[in-house]
Amino acid sequence: MRQFSRRGVELHVVGRGRMEADSAAGFLMAGVEGLMAEHYRPLIGEKTRDALARLKGQGRRVSRHAPYGCRLASDGLHVEPQPQEQAALAWLRALAPGRSLRALAAALAARGILARNGRPFAPMTLARLVTAGPCGQSDRARLPLMDTARMNG
Repeated sequence: MRQFSRRGVELHVVGRGRMEADSAAGFLMAGVEGLMAEHYRPLIGEKTRDALARLKGQGRRVSRHAPYGCRLASDGLHVEPQPQEQAALAWLRALAPGRSLRALAAALAARGILARNGRPFAPMTLARLVTAGPCGQSDRARLPLMDTARMNG
C-alpha cells in the first residue's frame, strides 16, 4: 500500500471517500479494514452453507430445481416423488451393477430415457443418481451399486 501511495495512487472507500494511508494510523486502519474484509468473505460462505444444510435437514428445497425423480410439491417448498422419473431410477439402479457409466447412459438413451434437457445423461450425473437416496437426498451409507473401478470404462 505504501508503494501505491508513493506513486500517487489513492484508496477510496465507497460511501466514505478517500482513505488516508500515508500516516501510521491511516496505514493501520487500512490494514485492519482489509483483514476484516478478507474475513467477511469466508464468513458469508459458512453462513450460507449452514443455512442450506438446515433447510435440507428440514426436507425443504434448496434450489429452484427439484432433483431428478422428484417434482415440487404444491406448497413450493418441498419435493415429492415424480412417478415416471422414479420408474426410470428404479430401472437404472437395477441395470447399474457391473456396468460402466457410459454403458448405462447408452442403455437409458436406447430406451428413450433422457435427462430433463432432452439429451442422454452425462456419466457423472448417473454416478450421483445411482448413489442418491429418495428425491436426491444423499445416502452415502448405502453400499455402492456399481463397480467404482469401472466408472469411466
